[in-house]
Amino acid sequence: MQIQDLEDGEFLNNAREKINDAFGEIPVLYNIDAAGNLLVTKHSGETLIVPFKNYFALLTTVFNSVSVGLATPLVAGKVLLVDDDIPDQAESSGRVLSAAQVIARIDEATATLPPNINNPAEDQTLVLHYNTLKAKYELVNKGILTLLTALGNTDKNTVLNNLFTAATNDLLGSWFTLLARQANDTAIGILCQKLTLLGCGGGTSPGTTALLKVKEIRCFQEPILTILKEAIQNYHLANQAISFDKTNFLTPGIQLFDKNSIHNTPQKYITDEGIEVGDANLIISHPVPVKELTPYTPNVDGQYVAFFNKAGQSTGGAALVRDRATFVTTAGTDHIKVSIPLSEVYRFMLVEGEVLPDLYTPFVLDFQGESQQGRDALAQGYRLDSLAPRLTTGQQLFNYLDLGNQPNSLIDEGSTITDYAGYTVSHFIPVTPNTVYVTTDSQYVGFFSVNRKPRRGVRYDRGPSSAFTTGPDTYFVRLAIPNSLLATYGLVKGSVLPANLLPYKLSLNVTTPQGDAAQQSANAALSASNALSQLIVVSQQLFNNDPLVTTPNTFEYVNGTPEANGGYTLSGLIPAKPLTWYSPTFRAFASYYDANQQKLGVGANYDRVDGMGNPQLPFKTTAETAFFKCSVPTSLLATFMVVEGLVLPTIYQAFGGTTSKYLRVDTNQIGKKALVTGTSIATLIQGGQYEAACKNLGIYVMNFSEGGSCVRISRKDGTFDGNSYISKALCMAATSAEKEEFIANYESFYKPKFNPAFGVPDTLSDTEKAKIRSSSYETKIIPYYDSANPLFGPPDLLIFDHGFNDNTFPNDTDLDWEQAPADPFDRRCFIGAMNYVIREIQKKYPRAKMAFVSHYEHELYPRVVKAQQFLATRYNFPILRLDQVMGYSQQKVPNTQQYWVQSDWSPYTAGKDTSVDMSALQFALPDNLHFGSDSTGFAVRKATGFLEPFLKTTVF
Repeated sequence: MQIQDLEDGEFLNNAREKINDAFGEIPVLYNIDAAGNLLVTKHSGETLIVPFKNYFALLTTVFNSVSVGLATPLVAGKVLLVDDDIPDQAESSGRVLSAAQVIARIDEATATLPPNINNPAEDQTLVLHYNTLKAKYELVNKGILTLLTALGNTDKNTVLNNLFTAATNDLLGSWFTLLARQANDTAIGILCQKLTLLGCGGGTSPGTTALLKVKEIRCFQEPILTILKEAIQNYHLANQAISFDKTNFLTPGIQLFDKNSIHNTPQKYITDEGIEVGDANLIISHPVPVKELTPYTPNVDGQYVAFFNKAGQSTGGAALVRDRATFVTTAGTDHIKVSIPLSEVYRFMLVEGEVLPDLYTPFVLDFQGESQQGRDALAQGYRLDSLAPRLTTGQQLFNYLDLGNQPNSLIDEGSTITDYAGYTVSHFIPVTPNTVYVTTDSQYVGFFSVNRKPRRGVRYDRGPSSAFTTGPDTYFVRLAIPNSLLATYGLVKGSVLPANLLPYKLSLNVTTPQGDAAQQSANAALSASNALSQLIVVSQQLFNNDPLVTTPNTFEYVNGTPEANGGYTLSGLIPAKPLTWYSPTFRAFASYYDANQQKLGVGANYDRVDGMGNPQLPFKTTAETAFFKCSVPTSLLATFMVVEGLVLPTIYQAFGGTTSKYLRVDTNQIGKKALVTGTSIATLIQGGQYEAACKNLGIYVMNFSEGGSCVRISRKDGTFDGNSYISKALCMAATSAEKEEFIANYESFYKPKFNPAFGVPDTLSDTEKAKIRSSSYETKIIPYYDSANPLFGPPDLLIFDHGFNDNTFPNDTDLDWEQAPADPFDRRCFIGAMNYVIREIQKKYPRAKMAFVSHYEHELYPRVVKAQQFLATRYNFPILRLDQVMGYSQQKVPNTQQYWVQSDWSPYTAGKDTSVDMSALQFALPDNLHFGSDSTGFAVRKATGFLEPFLKTTVF
């Protein structure tokens, strides 16, 4: 509801302007258009077009809406209305009116003022001392009424009636009353005397009728409609001026960690003493508001947590190694920061209390306010907080299709907009202060602050160049553009226009959860499309005349401007390569699009000619082209073709293709889970055959293989003197308790026993300790069967690829690798240790499916394969005998001696006779051990080829 203009003079200490401005700025509706702009409709009816990247300005609007909009039409709000000149009013009580009450009272009062107020006599002033009907109102300042005009000879009763109507008709409710509302002789006499003193008539004779308008009134103990000075328009998220105390109306959900916060610090971790340390594998969380003396639980064990008080001072924290993940804040703790592995960021959770939810819960904010509009606006603003930095425009900053463009209007250098036929005022265009910009034509440019308040702009006749420099507080500009230039007008950053100005476009750099999901879906679709395209024999024809993808009765110019035309049909987007020739059967218009399917504003004209001036069918795409559209005469739809290259087929080819004979469909394994444990031969870094095979089948794989690891805990006599450190530290059959005992007594007992030739650490770092703890079957396998890891387990198949490193222990006999020991679960030998691990798994999950993958060669290390086959036979587990299919033997391969000097093999010649041909194993695996040592990738592909059908028959 707009308060009407009273024409001349001020009204109620500028109350009308302040109320109109305040309530007119309240956003009432939010929408997002197809171009990615936020459309904000204010109470005044004005619509703002806000690009996402300018979210600071948006947040100002949002918080202004909160400050005013907390008052609803039915419920009094929390915003005090006070007089700027009387600060004490801000401390008074009972100063709350609802928006509806304020508007209703002012509108009621102003509606009674006569419309014919003209030509005021400035020297005629009526001075009244105010009295109120309520004794509690005290006069502190004289109210000054300005006599505006004399309307002729009228009796004094008419004068008083007009005066009362104008000034005392319950003006602003009970804020003030000029005189008692009774039309009695005493009141009439008082007013007549004062009118007489001013030469406005008097006595009982006819006088001059006076229509009065309030110029200045100040009241004590009551508000005069000025929004409380703590306007949130000065709030700046950019410099983190917001504090926890001022945001207590924002309540997070159960998840306290926002992985998209701009205040997360990557490539660092923070200690429990609040010290930040560089580490490329970790990230420090944003400050998380917490309660003191309260338990909190992360879903990832073993992370530093730093505590801070309200002053931001470190007050201790939670150690990296603690009895359990849950920690309790100390007295005085206001907020915390958590060290998080980068690999865990997208699933990391932090919750209040000691119980984690069953499923991952994303971070959300709840706005505890009384205005639904403010709630919606604030939520939208916080969503834009993560999106805005990832939205970027191209060179062209002006969008001639923006709904915020204002037709038939002109803006001047004072940033004032007036009606003007033939011109359009642009949408608000985000710019940088103190920066040079240039337009395609020299016209007026209006400047605006971060709150979109007008600032002094530049004139159309600013000089020989159309360039201009923004002011120190200019964050937006609006352009005056002739309608005839609208489609081609440009604004770019810098002083020089590009030779080829591309159309406006908005690009999204996807790192948000929603964007990640969309990008993952797009990548999956692209991967599927690429894979499928390899199984389809595609026609040369690129034009699809299917009505589902074409647009009938439409023609498109080279700049991408569509036009209704009954004789043409517009093709769908045709994928294209940059800087490539294409040949159509008809010299049609072709309009080019970039990889984001945005119009490039260029294309191929229908009247194109070759170097000799002859008509030319082919056209060449630009460097930015990823798609094009053709405008095809409807009469030629059935025969029109466009193909890549300069040569057309001799006969017509239909769009589409035929399936290849190699196409196969099998989805039994999609979504299944496999857990792999083995030596370095099975790891991703030394091969990746498991990852490749599982990816091909749609199986999710967790590969816990570790270089140097064993299953057995010692030699068969119980000793491990002279063995490698890793063989003991990473033995899988050891319990978690035995791992802790090893860590505790490492330096005093274990370290001297290991062979230093294999590398023995002086002390165990936190990282090494974590690695040791995770190598036990109780941590790397069992949790996936007892629901301790609901995001993965239980696996559909557990694969053992162990045995090679267990063969490095001395004093074993061949018989030890062909049968079980006297104690079948004796962990001091490989077969006994495997029996032990399998038994413990079956205790937890009797239905667990397990399989073996054998070593790939049985001549150099025959007993490894024998033990693996013994275990598979004993348990009737499936086994993939790679030694029988890989072709890796000790037989010499002719003509391979020449390869010893090549880069794949030359690092591994120590102790080798390089004067003779290589064995089949050495030639296939240059380091004689790992698939990954073959730089061609053939060894990995070969192993993958045998793993894939094995998994298809064992994972279901």
